Amino acid sequence: MGRGVIGKTVLLAAAISCTASCGKAGNEDPALLPGAENAAALRQGTAFGEKAADSVREWEVAMESITGPQNVTSVQATPVAEEYFAKQAGEYVIAYYPSWAQYDSSKLQVDGIDASMLTHIHYAFAETTENYVPFADDIAAHEDNLRALVRLRQQNPGLKLVLSVGGAGGDRYFAPMCAQDEGIAVFAGGCADFLEEYDFDGIDLDWEFPQTEQETAGFTRLIYCLRYHLDALGERTGKHYSLSLAGAADVGTLRGIDYAAVGPYLDYVFIMGYNLYGPWNETAGFNAPLYAPGEQEIGDYGNSGAAPGRVYSLNAIVKTYLGGGLAANQLVLGLPFYGYVMPVVEAGNVGPGKAIDKSSTEETYVDCRTVFEKYLGNPAYTAGWDETAQSPYLDGEGKFISYEDERSIRVKCGLIGRYGLAGAGLWELSQDTEDFRLLGVVWETMEKLRRQEGNAVD
Repeated sequence: MGRGVIGKTVLLAAAISCTASCGKAGNEDPALLPGAENAAALRQGTAFGEKAADSVREWEVAMESITGPQNVTSVQATPVAEEYFAKQAGEYVIAYYPSWAQYDSSKLQVDGIDASMLTHIHYAFAETTENYVPFADDIAAHEDNLRALVRLRQQNPGLKLVLSVGGAGGDRYFAPMCAQDEGIAVFAGGCADFLEEYDFDGIDLDWEFPQTEQETAGFTRLIYCLRYHLDALGERTGKHYSLSLAGAADVGTLRGIDYAAVGPYLDYVFIMGYNLYGPWNETAGFNAPLYAPGEQEIGDYGNSGAAPGRVYSLNAIVKTYLGGGLAANQLVLGLPFYGYVMPVVEAGNVGPGKAIDKSSTEETYVDCRTVFEKYLGNPAYTAGWDETAQSPYLDGEGKFISYEDERSIRVKCGLIGRYGLAGAGLWELSQDTEDFRLLGVVWETMEKLRRQEGNAVD
């Protein structure tokens, strides 16, 4: 999809940027705002997925035709009402589903998803673009998946479909977009148009991660503008549209988002509770440890090269978020359905702490399905369990493998009950077994938690 269509469909964003301060209650009819009649005229006869001539000048001409003030920082954004937050601990089970799975027939396809064990599916990813719109030119490549996801709701009418924008590498235009109000307006309007066109229920942002004060401030403006647009769409359609973020799992990058400022406008934050340790460290450790050695808030195994300020355990990162301005029922604990194969220098001394062989060129990322099929039960590997990390591992053939199994997933879900979190999340659905061994444990554990009305799961 070219610049032309998106420019037409989202120019309303710039037109609605009016006079009240951010966060003030009230959503006025965009049609009554200055310049809205021009934007509305441009929108007539367009659709989100329609192809149109690409024109750099088109946006400039359209902007000139809008007479109203265009300061995004003055958008009226209304905080999310309490009724839209999770009502009890463990209410949500949220799974990311990768768009690229469609290109590998051995991977889980949309029509094979068991929607009965999910409350939300995050479709990953729509990449940001130089035109500041999701799915600028490749929407056709996603059409089949998007329509199949909508059909999947027939299995579970309560299932929420969420478009996740960004992802590592796909987020490269967030910074320039958030540096200018026009970029923010285009993106926010484009997201709302997508939801209406494809019958989705929300937007999830995955910027990894704002690095400067200017980027943090720009991202805050983006959240305000998106919240406004989603609420304006909701007034027309009669439904609530969710806005969520994928949150970092370490202190340094977590500070890149002003959660105290944006928290009231978010439905939930998906804490990426993984990549706490991996082959980038000096010695082998666990991808998603429940606790750190000695229950340190920050640390690693033997000071082995973890970045300064990195929060090492799931327990520590949850407590950090709870202290950062977000309510417990806004937090979803994301768990990995993957692990890492770490080549080590020495074959002895089974367990974590071995020096990683930095000269190795082997692929280190491994999904749990492959671990179960290829490594688990292989006599060349010794299976172990770490009591501190509450995580399984395999050691053999010069490799240390950190992964998740049914036991570790169940135990880590216990944090959701302990802290009263909104629910569990997972990255990502196609990495599970064909019979959904890990998802089944997540769903079963959340059901048990809901029956216990928030008590911790053992």
